[in-house]
Amino acid sequence: MHINTEIAPKAFVAERNGEIALAFNLLEEAQEIVRHKTHDYFFDDAGNIKLTEKAIFEWLADRAIDEYKVGYQVGYLLNQCGHLMEPWLVGALGKQVEDESRHYRLLCNILPQSLQTQVRYRMSSFPTLISKDARWRTMVPVITNRDYVASLFELSLVFEGFASAALQVVASLPIRKIQRVYQVILRDEQAHFGVGKKFVLRTCQTSESAHSVLLVAQEAVNRANNCSSYDW
Repeated sequence: MHINTEIAPKAFVAERNGEIALAFNLLEEAQEIVRHKTHDYFFDDAGNIKLTEKAIFEWLADRAIDEYKVGYQVGYLLNQCGHLMEPWLVGALGKQVEDESRHYRLLCNILPQSLQTQVRYRMSSFPTLISKDARWRTMVPVITNRDYVASLFELSLVFEGFASAALQVVASLPIRKIQRVYQVILRDEQAHFGVGKKFVLRTCQTSESAHSVLLVAQEAVNRANNCSSYDW
């Protein structure tokens, strides 16, 4: 339900603003958890890298597929709900789909040939791969029902916020080609996060959707606490 800003009761708006502020505080908490867990995955207490270069690139191969997956998911959201969105948001999400596809290609290009072959093989059955994503399975009926606000918060703020937190750690690895690629990807992910934040602030202040966003943020903290090595 959306309420006109000019006639929304002050108490209603104040309550929505409180929910939005709490949602962003929780998201920051979840990002910090992800940042620490990513650091502990790659580095020991002395700051030395724990993983072999082979293991690092295997991790990156999984991330390449994740980039493609989120592009697909945002594209699905646009296909189902784009007609309900403001033009600026449609354009921004279209740009995100393009960016995620580019990130997939950038990451694939720095993988050893054997891992590139593995990624292509896994991507050849992408419909099966995405269907096994439990979180995505819960989002599809919500999006199909045209209830896109919480889903956009999930894709543009939670996922991109987690990605940005993790990438700040990964970009510090002393492997030049990883640093170059992740400098580009991190810049894009932060821009996507900014789009999601702008949308939430413009939409949820006078909408019941603020509560849905808060529930997603609470679940994000739980997921960050329970995740390991980018398993969120």
